[in-house]
Amino acid sequence: MATAKNKSVKNYSIAANNDVVDMELYGNIVTDRPKDYHTGNPSDDSYIVQSELVKEIDGIGTPKTLNIRISSFGGEVVAALVIYNRLRELSAKGTQINCTVDGAAMSAGTLIICASNKVSATESSLIMIHKSLTLCFGWYNADELRKIATENDAYDKTICAAYKRKTGKDENELYTMMSEERYMTGKEALELGFVDELLETDDTPEIAASEDKKTLYVGGKRVALFGAKCPEIIPTVALTPAPETAGGVTNKNEKTDEGGNTMSSKDSANTLDAQTSEETIAKAIAEERERIRKIDEIAQRFDEKTVKSAKYDKPCTAEEMAYKAAVESAKLGKNFLRDMTDDNRASDVQKVTQSSAPDETNAGNDSDENKTEEQKMAEARAFFKKAMGGEAK
Repeated sequence: MATAKNKSVKNYSIAANNDVVDMELYGNIVTDRPKDYHTGNPSDDSYIVQSELVKEIDGIGTPKTLNIRISSFGGEVVAALVIYNRLRELSAKGTQINCTVDGAAMSAGTLIICASNKVSATESSLIMIHKSLTLCFGWYNADELRKIATENDAYDKTICAAYKRKTGKDENELYTMMSEERYMTGKEALELGFVDELLETDDTPEIAASEDKKTLYVGGKRVALFGAKCPEIIPTVALTPAPETAGGVTNKNEKTDEGGNTMSSKDSANTLDAQTSEETIAKAIAEERERIRKIDEIAQRFDEKTVKSAKYDKPCTAEEMAYKAAVESAKLGKNFLRDMTDDNRASDVQKVTQSSAPDETNAGNDSDENKTEEQKMAEARAFFKKAMGGEAK
């Protein structure tokens, strides 16, 4: 089979080797390639362009295997549905479609992974589903707004059908997840059926966000969010300033990327490694993974809403999550400390040392009722500090 590769398309590439085709899809999903605002020429920024990609898919014929690597924050649902259906047609003809989530598969990007026969991800991969969105300008009456809502409902039914085919889940459960705008790690997506295999690898493309949260860098490639919400779980990094000439004058060919970061025309094509400190990114990612790991270790003790908030909505450490839960329970009049102590003794999962925190000896006594709120919280803080492996203070 001949090689099929479009060198003019910088955000994705397709290469064929005998009966195996490798495809890389990085960027936001659009129907046609947008034009550069300044030059009027087709933009060379990161996009997955339906009109271009469909031609490429037609050009590869019917290979035995199609391997896709993707990182996309979504885009136009109609364009994503076209790509989804073309991939499903290819699968129906006998092509085994494997998809690996390198960085993120969010919104419309999830349709591409759901078109695949096998989806792989790592624990640091990010998957997000939600209901379709419509941007409205102007003045509308109730009938017009209902028409827009009806159109969105139709899109949601189509999206839900793709999710149901992939996961086998009930439609009502999927609609609930979509309404919640559900963010999932690779592990969580595996448990929910969106992913078929969890990879363990040391060379997973690193993900980092610019300080203004407008641009993401995935495996060294810049992907603009175009107003989409940047998940709090992704660490931020500061870019180095644009280089100066020997005379100390800033390069006159500077331009600003979608994230508002000033870059020279030469350096704008460089990868993340040339713009940031690898050690800083690696450290931030390692710390974030460790934070999530510690939360997962005690997640079974708390309700799903509390765990989700600690991981993504209002990120905090496992200790902070436990302390906040203690405070909320105290407000409801519950002896949270006593319940947690008894549970900890029964399960022995924390393997706390023999020395007791100040509250532990009297945790089950009625004298707790005579303690002030401040005393109870001090004891709770000491207990959780110890339970998380630290020194009780």
